[in-house]
Amino acid sequence: MVKSVDNIDSFNVINLRLRNQRLAETNFVNPRDVVALFGAIQCQDFTAAKWGVGLRMKDATENTVDAAFNEGGNTKDPCDAPYLAFRIA
Repeated sequence: MVKSVDNIDSFNVINLRLRNQRLAETNFVNPRDVVALFGAIQCQDFTAAKWGVGLRMKDATENTVDAAFNEGGNTKDPCDAPYLAFRIA
């Protein structure tokens, strides 16, 4: 863990970013928890968004992520802009 600004080097910055984005360490087992962590997830490509959610879960598969979104609890909102936003309903 970085204790002061003097101790920050490029390795620490990379490590912190990976951990804070839950890409290096994760305990999530369902997509709802991933979306809740970020408050919402915005995307232009649904497949890539599913990959981003699954990447932050333990033992996720595309079917796991699809099933969670199809069950509800997460919403896919088409907005005026050309992207989708996932949020907890």
